[in-house]
Amino acid sequence: MNFFENDFEHATPLLLKLLDICYEFMTLFIWNNPINKIEVNINIHYLFKHLKYNIAAVDLVRELFTNNKDLLYNEHEISKLLSTVVKEINRLPLDSPKKSKLLDILRILQYDNNKIIKYN
Repeated sequence: MNFFENDFEHATPLLLKLLDICYEFMTLFIWNNPINKIEVNINIHYLFKHLKYNIAAVDLVRELFTNNKDLLYNEHEISKLLSTVVKEINRLPLDSPKKSKLLDILRILQYDNNKIIKYN
């Protein structure tokens, strides 16, 4: 069984905690490090699938897109991420902390080094 392709709706709490720890580690791994962000970009399609299961995946995606020109100017990736984020925002209750983190991703997608990206 591939860990990243697993259906997490029926996952054990231990597996979900392991996934959370992995995402926290990867977030620290790419934090302010463009070279490491390139390494993580390879598996970005898995991250989009995990946004609905794991709040740490939201933090990783947020950090991955922060000031990352390769992703911020990639219309295909932006479109896929926006679709996933908006679906998840609409699914969550209004008082969910995860909803605020997802909304922050929308803010991140608009800026590259504090300069607005007009087409995003």
